[in-house]
Amino acid sequence: MKEITLEIKEKQEPEWIRELRKNAINIFEKIPLLEKPDSPGIKHLMKFNDFDLKKFEVMPKKSILKIKEINENDLIVKPLGKAIKENENLVKKFFGKSVHFTETKLDALHYALWKDGVFVFVGKNKKAGEITIEFNGNSLSNFFHLIIVLEENSEIKIIEKHLTKNKTEFLHKDVSEILIGENAKAEIVSLQNISDKGFVFSNKKALLEKNALLNFFNVSFGGKTVKQKINIVLAEENSKTNSFACFFGNKTQEIDVESNITHLEKNTFSKVLINSVVKDSSNTVIRGLLKVMNKADNSESNWHSNTLMIGEKVKANSLPTLEINTNDVIAGHGSSFGNFNEEELFYLTSRGINKEKAKKLIIEGYLEPITAKISSNKIQNEIREIIKEKEIQ
Repeated sequence: MKEITLEIKEKQEPEWIRELRKNAINIFEKIPLLEKPDSPGIKHLMKFNDFDLKKFEVMPKKSILKIKEINENDLIVKPLGKAIKENENLVKKFFGKSVHFTETKLDALHYALWKDGVFVFVGKNKKAGEITIEFNGNSLSNFFHLIIVLEENSEIKIIEKHLTKNKTEFLHKDVSEILIGENAKAEIVSLQNISDKGFVFSNKKALLEKNALLNFFNVSFGGKTVKQKINIVLAEENSKTNSFACFFGNKTQEIDVESNITHLEKNTFSKVLINSVVKDSSNTVIRGLLKVMNKADNSESNWHSNTLMIGEKVKANSLPTLEINTNDVIAGHGSSFGNFNEEELFYLTSRGINKEKAKKLIIEGYLEPITAKISSNKIQNEIREIIKEKEIQ
């Protein structure tokens, strides 16, 4: 790890950032790459047999980040490094506070090496409109850190895109830390469509205060091996989240999507819906934990996944878990798996649509319930075009 240490000494950063990097380096070697077996279901999780950190370059090069910078008292949107220089005290309150560098080996590496990122701050009573963030890494290892903070009674819509198209194998690691303040509302769409050479590790965590609302969309199409975790914590009364995800695995893709919800206080509401399509020889795992704490009376929580399996070589598993610590709650989970519905195919072909076209329509229709919930027509259409491209690959 000497080369990482030398790079840190050269950075013109505040002492607290350098200290965080050093602490992350020190713990990196102590954390195993894979999770320790803790249940019978662990056998279904991704093994990452062909993932070797040693083959990726240590220090990331300059990447392409596209955002419209805003620097106002009640609205800040700027590259994270720049925000640390110009708004240090504000950024320091949130950086590394919800996603900790000790969570996984890749999170430790992320905090040691991160270079790219964005800081979004929406002040009290501010209605910010829509913000688009586009990241395209140019290295064999790319690290992106996003911080989103909404103060009381504010609103924003954010579209985050990860689009790296490297032609050789590379590592993509992103972390999102999200705080939705009292009475604040946010819609966040995270779209990942990198090339099929990427090993993708993503860790996103959101904390919701009283009466807060978060509609979160995790849309994933690219990557060779993908491991994504979304944690949403309903920390105060009457907070609400709808966590939606859709992904399309094909060829030999390996995809592990984890979507967790924690209810800490009463009168909180959550819904998780994951629709996926897997074809060819792809291997997918969908998992999640709905956790309702003992003070979260009168809460409602539902977790459900639907998987369309195409082909005899696909593998798909769903591993939802409920942990309920109070009796006054409505909670449930479920999963469904299926192939092309013969009745649907018959109906479409009987109306002059050939069988291959009918199958494409069914695939598109399977993911459309998630896509259609996004408020931006532009990103809806972009997702639909990506789905069409995946169908013919």
